[in-house]
Amino acid sequence: MKEYPLFVPPLELCQKNARDWTLQEARQYRDWLLASIDERVSFLLKFLNVPETKNQDVEEIMSAAGKKAAQYLQQKEFSECDTEKKKLTDRGYALAADMGLLLAKLLLKESRHKIRWSVLRRPKSEISYNLPVLEGFKLNPLEPIGGSIAEAYGILRERKDGNIWRDSYTYWLDQIPSD
Repeated sequence: MKEYPLFVPPLELCQKNARDWTLQEARQYRDWLLASIDERVSFLLKFLNVPETKNQDVEEIMSAAGKKAAQYLQQKEFSECDTEKKKLTDRGYALAADMGLLLAKLLLKESRHKIRWSVLRRPKSEISYNLPVLEGFKLNPLEPIGGSIAEAYGILRERKDGNIWRDSYTYWLDQIPSD
């Protein structure tokens, strides 16, 4: 299989910190991300050799993808040693981001329109300010990319394992309001 594709937003957005984006730029990033999800998730599942069938249990998909992603994250293409700690390479960030997109896509599918994408605009102190989040959960919105990157670092630091994405899916699924 070919090299794992980098996660590269439109150039003009990369030149600024997301916190400094205008509302229009934040929406541009959200639109770019939403237009990229299906292709990136499809590539991710093929790369990890995880089939996505209509009858397959979603937790099984997250479990299989998570375990394989955790193995890839240990490889030099996806992580490297920086002084005493491992850190993600650009491809590692992309793989972790795509696991977050897989999580988001599956949650949206299961939610029956109870959750939706939005741009987090308040409060400005929020770490996900100006970023696309899934909202409509019982408590807080979910910023799936940042959360997934944090989980990938947990794996590199041997505090978490590949089941973390399945566990995240289960947690967030429980946060979707019932009818």
